[in-house]
Amino acid sequence: MELHNVENVPKDKTFRENPCMTNASLHLLKGIGYSISTGSVALLAIVSWSSASKSPVLIACLIGGAALSIIGMFCRWLTYQIEMRRQDN
Repeated sequence: MELHNVENVPKDKTFRENPCMTNASLHLLKGIGYSISTGSVALLAIVSWSSASKSPVLIACLIGGAALSIIGMFCRWLTYQIEMRRQDN
């Protein structure tokens, strides 16, 4: 199955713009999604803590993995912000 870039697909085909979704509401939705993902990582880390706390290596892996996941989400969000600002200018 081939994935298409939204810019390359005619609007009358697969992707149709929703007039109810403004740039501000899309921005808010993306921010909410990243916040939910961050919360999910935190909850999973809390649940895993009882097992991981028995070993310093597991503690390091748990904290490192949670931190990397959150940093990755922040990087994706920041990239989105930069792209939006470039489009506005």
